[in-house]
Amino acid sequence: MVDLKKFAVVHFLRENSVEAVPRSWISSNQLTCAYPRKFPQNFESLRSNEESVPPAQWGRYKVKILKSYDSLEKANRKANKFLVTSDVETTDCDNPNTSAILTLASSPPTDSVILPPPPASSIFTGINLGR
Repeated sequence: MVDLKKFAVVHFLRENSVEAVPRSWISSNQLTCAYPRKFPQNFESLRSNEESVPPAQWGRYKVKILKSYDSLEKANRKANKFLVTSDVETTDCDNPNTSAILTLASSPPTDSVILPPPPASSIFTGINLGR
């Protein structure tokens, strides 16, 4: 099923950080997300535009999509909830009465691309995600 919601809360796997982003920044296979290493002056304008195209110089980072929303405001509220409660175990497809554990692959697939370090500029960096 195609998710038609315009914004997503993503978990940057390497840095263990959470951010609300337009779905247009997420790859078609939903495994990576474009994100700047340093915030450009127009970052909030780009992030609030559901159809924004990330600049080519931004890095691509491995992510897990936690939840999708119709507005950036709702996505930001959920990202803040993850920051406060460290509740990143529930995703769109999880049963709300059970919790799944986020797991990282012990070794990347052979066809994977080595990505640069995750974004250090996330506004939700440094949270404890239960690991």
